[in-house]
Amino acid sequence: MGKKAGKPKGAMSGYAFFVKKCREELKEHVEFAQFSKSCAAQWKALEDPEKEPFMNLAKHDKERHRREMKDYIPENPTVGKGRKRRKKDPNAPKRNLSAFFLFSQDERAGVRELHPDWNVASVAKELAVKWRSITPARKASYDKDAQRDKERYLKAMEAYKKSLKSPQGQQKVQPQQKAAPKGAKKQKKDDSESGSEDEEESTSSDEASSSEESDEE
Repeated sequence: MGKKAGKPKGAMSGYAFFVKKCREELKEHVEFAQFSKSCAAQWKALEDPEKEPFMNLAKHDKERHRREMKDYIPENPTVGKGRKRRKKDPNAPKRNLSAFFLFSQDERAGVRELHPDWNVASVAKELAVKWRSITPARKASYDKDAQRDKERYLKAMEAYKKSLKSPQGQQKVQPQQKAAPKGAKKQKKDDSESGSEDEEESTSSDEASSSEESDEE
C-alpha cells in the first residue's frame, strides 16, 4: 500500500466530539475557561443514552485511525510536528442541532433571567437538570425537530459539496498570489541606472533576487 501524504489525524474521544458540537453551536463569545467548564458540566449531566451518539462517533473514529495508521510511513519523524488549523468556510452549511441543544436554546434565556449572577457552567448544569425532568411528549417533540434539522443539514451539505466541484466553487478556493514587495520595482530601476563597472554582477544579483521573490509567491 502507498504511504499517506501526512500523518493521520488522531482518534477523538466521545467527549471530544461533544465539545466539538458545542463549539459549532456556540452563538456568543465566551472565554475559553468558561466554555470548557460549560462543556464539562453538560457532559457530566448527560445520561448514558444521551452520550451514546458521541461514543459511537468515537468508536468509528478510532477504527478509522487504526486503519490509516497501518498505511502511514513517516518521511521524517523530526519534521512537521506543527499542525495548521484549517480555516472554516463561511459558506458551509450550519451543523444540525441535537434535541438537547434545541431545548437549551428555548430555556437558556429563562434560566439567566432567574439567575443573572450564574456563570456559563452553572447555567449549563441547570439546563441539563431541566432536560431530564421534561415530559416524554415534550422531549419527543424536540427529537422530531432535531431529526428535521439533521435532514436539512444533510441536504444542504450535499448541495455545498456539489458547489465545490463546480468551476465557480473551485475558483473561490484558489489561493491569491502575494503582491510583489513595494520597493522591488524601485530597487530594480536604481540598479539598472547604475553605470558602475560591475554592472554585470549587479544584474545577476537582481535576477537571483527576482527568482527568490517568485518562489515566495
